[in-house]
Amino acid sequence: MAATPPPSSTAFLRIPGVELACASFTTRALTLTAQPDGHATLAAAAIVMQAVRATTAGARIDIERVALEDVRAEVAPIAGAPAITSFVARHVVVEHLQVALARGAVVAGDAPQPLQLDALRTLDGLVHAFVKDALWFADADVAVPIRQGAVDFNAIVIENVGPNSLMGVSPAGIHVTGPAGQVRVPLVAFPSPPPGVSFGTDGGFPFARGDRGRIDLLPFLHALLESPPGQPLARPADPNLSGALARTRVKGEVQLGDGTLARGGQRIELAGRAAGKNRCTLDSPSIAQRLVIGVPQFAATAASLALPGRELRIAALDAHVEAHFLGHDSPPGSPGILLSIELAKLQDVAMVPAS
Repeated sequence: MAATPPPSSTAFLRIPGVELACASFTTRALTLTAQPDGHATLAAAAIVMQAVRATTAGARIDIERVALEDVRAEVAPIAGAPAITSFVARHVVVEHLQVALARGAVVAGDAPQPLQLDALRTLDGLVHAFVKDALWFADADVAVPIRQGAVDFNAIVIENVGPNSLMGVSPAGIHVTGPAGQVRVPLVAFPSPPPGVSFGTDGGFPFARGDRGRIDLLPFLHALLESPPGQPLARPADPNLSGALARTRVKGEVQLGDGTLARGGQRIELAGRAAGKNRCTLDSPSIAQRLVIGVPQFAATAASLALPGRELRIAALDAHVEAHFLGHDSPPGSPGILLSIELAKLQDVAMVPAS
């Protein structure tokens, strides 16, 4: 059937499970080939949309500008109105994207969500935490190096007034001791010994430090994130210590490895470590309120996102990303995560029926 001009509204942009709207759009070489049964094929050399808003269960996405090249989409009547059932675009540029994820939306649902954290296996970096009135009413500056995906408590430095304190891990949890080991203050309690933890050993004689233990982050975080609701892998050893989070500032920088980060239907393959890609900055004026993670050169060779009845696939992605994780001391009604992308370039984007 002969191609016909597209409608003069954005109705043809509807996607099942997603409320989608934009203030305006322009096209180049756009055709809409319609069939008598309501199905149609849309093709365009380019589509540029301004002021786009997409809303799904638990998320709202606002985009200043989206430019798509070499676009082809299949349209079908769903619930009495035309909707895009699949599409492909060779190249997509997204400018100034803001995503607000409702608190708990990432882990919503009753079914277990398979988890992969392979990109953390070779994590490297250094994190500083400055705690006001940490212990004994003294300030503490804690330096935590991360090497090849592990935290070695023998390398952690806690600077405070007088001789430095020490941090270690035992089957009971994470603790801080005085420089001579004569005072031990529990910080984090383990209901049962978690995976990935090598426990410290005493020095065997007065003032000997011994081995303070180690945590391999990949198995530890995997178990932490998969722990059932109400059964945390770790918890504050003393409820009164939770107030220290409000007095804790964090700064740091970590280098992610290449590999998979995935949970359920969300999956991304990070790449480019050798070129310095996926290096993250960490910043928080109060860890109980907000933690900001910036990734100036986010790079992936593949990504997928589960949508209602559909799957969004991306062959390659480069972006400037900043994520805000809001804590329980943030204002009431705040989302759990705010994601900001200044600029993203995507290759070979496709939305297909879920497999």
